Amino acid sequence: MNLMDWTLLRAFHATATTGSLSAAARQLRLTQPTLSRQIALLESRLGIVLFQRSKKRLVLSAEGQALLPHASAMAAHAEEFALAATGHGADTQAPITLSVTQGYAAYLMPAMIAAWQAEWPDLRLTLLAQDTLSDLHRREADLALRHAPPAEAGLVGDRLPDRRIHFYASAGWVARHGHPRRLSDIPMDQIIGMDDPDAFAAYMTERGHVLSKGHHRLVTINCMANWEMARLGLGVVPMLDDIALRFPEMQPLMPDTTRLSAPLWIVAHRQVYASARVARLRALLLAAFSDLDDPKAQGAA
Repeated sequence: MNLMDWTLLRAFHATATTGSLSAAARQLRLTQPTLSRQIALLESRLGIVLFQRSKKRLVLSAEGQALLPHASAMAAHAEEFALAATGHGADTQAPITLSVTQGYAAYLMPAMIAAWQAEWPDLRLTLLAQDTLSDLHRREADLALRHAPPAEAGLVGDRLPDRRIHFYASAGWVARHGHPRRLSDIPMDQIIGMDDPDAFAAYMTERGHVLSKGHHRLVTINCMANWEMARLGLGVVPMLDDIALRFPEMQPLMPDTTRLSAPLWIVAHRQVYASARVARLRALLLAAFSDLDDPKAQGAA
């Protein structure tokens, strides 16, 4: 074998661990035909069959199962090598990927990025907008803005002040339904959901808020879609004040009695946490959220 064989072994490992060619191709950012050729070439060089193929799925052969732990160990070492190399890099002009929620990506990050470019004109940023946790061990992102602490081994982070949340509705919705005095006054079918109603009700009960019985009439898995429907008067949504306050036409419901909050962390792998470009982006994020909490800075903006 030669030094290029890691490319083939990586193709085998990704396909075996994801369970499909399409998922592995997305993970490796390859076309599916290219990935298929790499696996076929590896099988030819090894003289064995790694996968039993059918029309619906790939199944590891006995030989593939025996080799997978070795490929996994190599993949782990390769990830550690890449993380260590990034951590020792001093180039602030290298590309950097920041993972944020969809709501922050749409409503907060554009203004922040515009301000950052004034002092970091060479910033090369990829914004990964998703409401699932990015895999920082596999370098899906260099840095992540999360509503969860860095609980996985190898991850570290900066705790930001908790972010305030209120329920919001449009002026039109309030005109039709009035101002509720408590959350239980809002029919469940008027709350636009991102979860099943039982899980949402349990979450709110844990925080001391009782909801009405019933079911969501509208449900999405995208907070921006929820917000835009609420702006059209289709219902009520819980929303981060960081986002909602940018829409003065939206009204907070029960602002003095319904206090919710979400933790916020800047998270990175410990190997890249202090690298020059990650440290610089961390500093910009810390300053940006400090400005969000500073009424004087808000007034100046």
